Amino acid sequence: MPSAVLAKISHKVNGVSLVEATKINIKRAQPITRKKTTAGNVLTGKGIGDTDIDLEFANPDDLAQFESFTSGIEGEQGFLYEFVLGKATFQVPNCFISNSSASYDPGSGDLSRSCSIMGGVMRRVS
Repeated sequence: MPSAVLAKISHKVNGVSLVEATKINIKRAQPITRKKTTAGNVLTGKGIGDTDIDLEFANPDDLAQFESFTSGIEGEQGFLYEFVLGKATFQVPNCFISNSSASYDPGSGDLSRSCSIMGGVMRRVS
């Protein structure tokens, strides 16, 4: 019997929903160091991982959400990114925007804006 998969991610920055985001890519990097000898593994160390978040935004005429999001949101400790995946809620603290860009395809009329965020260790809160 065929079934449908519903993939919907709800996400927020400092408690404000980002409704104009059209693509979300969240990556967690765990630094691993292995010290080896001719006898095999001696030690495996795990560092503190970062979380990278890439967002792509629809580009409405007023640019409201993208402009307000990318200008002036960061405090000294960064901002909190929160997302819900299925029934689990995750938070990424200490986020900072590392870059933002715009892309335009005149042939199709597609205009989009994107930004990359680097944050601290992602944690599940529920």
